[in-house]
Amino acid sequence: AVGVAINLGFSKAILVGCSVAAGLTYILVLFVGSAVQLAGFVALTGLFMGGMSSATSAVVGATVPREMHSRAFGAVQSVTALAMASGSILGGGLATVLGLRYVFLVNGVAFVVTGFLAYLLMSLRESHPKKREPATGGRMGE
Repeated sequence: AVGVAINLGFSKAILVGCSVAAGLTYILVLFVGSAVQLAGFVALTGLFMGGMSSATSAVVGATVPREMHSRAFGAVQSVTALAMASGSILGGGLATVLGLRYVFLVNGVAFVVTGFLAYLLMSLRESHPKKREPATGGRMGE
């Protein structure tokens, strides 16, 4: 984990780590035996998802040129809203067909895969950086 943090940077490591951890806690829901355990795992998953949200904002802020921030943050929020809406619909259908436990399994696998894809894509971007012109003007550029 420390090697990942050094290679990717702290925010990127938090993003990947929280995604994988959220996925694993979702998968662990398959083995709960009580409503209290379910509530605990869902709360823990919520904490990891909060970390993902904050880390996503930090990564976007650090990697997107300043003049594109509003467009990038708008895209992130749009994709988040679309995922929440479509996830509710697909999750309801999946729960009807397979049962509620398998919704958590599908979510867990999706989060773990997303974490690994994020790691791969960010590593690829780090190994092939684009040349960026230095920022001019504003408080930071003065």
